[in-house]
Amino acid sequence: MRHPLFNWVRMACASCLLSFFAAEKPPPAAPTLKLTGRVEGCEVTEDGSHVRLSLRLRLDFTNTGDAPVLVLWDELLLVARHIGDRPPGDAQERRLYFGSSSPSIERSEEWAKRRREVDRESPPEEVRRLAPGETLTLEKDDWFTLGRARSHSAGNASWEEIKAAGRPSLRVTFQTWPLNIEPRANPSDDKKLGGQLRERWKASGLLALDGVTSEPIEFSPQTCKPKEKADEGR
Repeated sequence: MRHPLFNWVRMACASCLLSFFAAEKPPPAAPTLKLTGRVEGCEVTEDGSHVRLSLRLRLDFTNTGDAPVLVLWDELLLVARHIGDRPPGDAQERRLYFGSSSPSIERSEEWAKRRREVDRESPPEEVRRLAPGETLTLEKDDWFTLGRARSHSAGNASWEEIKAAGRPSLRVTFQTWPLNIEPRANPSDDKKLGGQLRERWKASGLLALDGVTSEPIEFSPQTCKPKEKADEGR
């Protein structure tokens, strides 16, 4: 039979462990950004075996949570595009196109300066604060190329197939925190500076560090206007 003191010590240790884990801080909630939008203009430029699709987008970033969200607004970067073959909300959607474009890693003085500008005790003016329920709108011109023939290696449909889809939908993904602003711009590294600022600024809101993908956006390729190649850059 075990000594009563043994049982008392075991219960005391269990109580200490429970108190320790109860005192641990819960992990911070993820920023609750919802991205919606619409296509306000579309032009197509023929270029040999490819077409260049130019889009004018109106995008709304909405805080759907209960706490403020902080966004480094002027560094938002569109990094991926997805076109599906069904209208927004159709569960049977099939992918027609996917393309991504990540920024190259830079160790320039420009980024070092940018790092110093945001490394403050409180969020600088270029960090926008979205209160719960608030929406910020971004007008964005974007372009990407599509093949005239199906790309079997990339799994992308041709421009003619996309036009024949009827009412396809578009989704775009934005990077909210620039990799090059980190002291070590390595994709395998954690966002060290971003994490420090998120903790430092938590009284003002939760800093967005991860990518955000839009809800499906209705897209009518048949309405895209042809554009002469010579018109580009005017």
